[in-house]
Amino acid sequence: MGLAYSTNRLLRRCGFQLVRTETLAKLQSLEPASSSSEPFFWDLGGHLGVVRATNGNLICMDERDTSLGQVIRRTGCWESHVEALCRRLVGPDSIAIDVGANIGYHTAVLARLAKHVLAVEANPVTADLLRGTVALNRFRNVSVIECAAMDRAQAVDIFVPEEYLGAGAVARPSWYDDPNLKHWKRYPVQAETLDSVSRELAGVDLIRMDIEGCELAALRGARELLSRSPGARIVMEWGAYNMPAYGDVLEGLDYLADLGFTHFSKIEADGSLVCKNKAEMIDRLGMGRHDVCDVAISRSPLL
Repeated sequence: MGLAYSTNRLLRRCGFQLVRTETLAKLQSLEPASSSSEPFFWDLGGHLGVVRATNGNLICMDERDTSLGQVIRRTGCWESHVEALCRRLVGPDSIAIDVGANIGYHTAVLARLAKHVLAVEANPVTADLLRGTVALNRFRNVSVIECAAMDRAQAVDIFVPEEYLGAGAVARPSWYDDPNLKHWKRYPVQAETLDSVSRELAGVDLIRMDIEGCELAALRGARELLSRSPGARIVMEWGAYNMPAYGDVLEGLDYLADLGFTHFSKIEADGSLVCKNKAEMIDRLGMGRHDVCDVAISRSPLL
């Protein structure tokens, strides 16, 4: 009863209406399911709900969001290739950082596997949903940090299309006068470096990142963390069209090489890896201007 009460308090703080105790107990009593289980959705009112992913995790979502929330509701999973690789790379003693945690799908996956997870999310709307996800799954090994991750501490704005919560990004100067973005929500947030938010960590084993092109900028703010983490692996989105706006891509790859990260792999749909070189990375792995994929970066081969 105490746990249900505290969880409900947190959900209310995150914008959820009061969830009946018996409904909350039912949600929290669910055990992680097999990959063949069907997703199930609970409507909590006010456009908010909870979907049970096929891996058994409970994910808080906004029903108006047409991006990852609806995909999870329809298919029961999100970026299964990234999840498959994370399951290979993370163990019970691992420390993981989820940058761009959004509503917490990958955070929940990592929390089941790792000793501790630092979940970093800048958008205040999705950060609240993330906290709801953490609360409903009763995770005690997740710390939520509400900030943007950049190469230095600074005040920034993030632009987010209200109906597509998976596309929030730190504003570029040209966005403020772009008529196509006038309907996007704008939130003033604080950007911090990964070095600053991870000072209490002895090291990190996995950094998962999806921050719409800011990934290399965020990694430039993680020199101390990466230097004291010899076994660190980085799993991140690659090829966002606005990545060069946050810093030169070649300089970013050279920076990683100085820290020993010289092995690049594209993550295939089944979670397998295909080796790539620096030139291919700079060439967006042969993708078109707007196409993205996910890659793994490490100090030694992951194959």
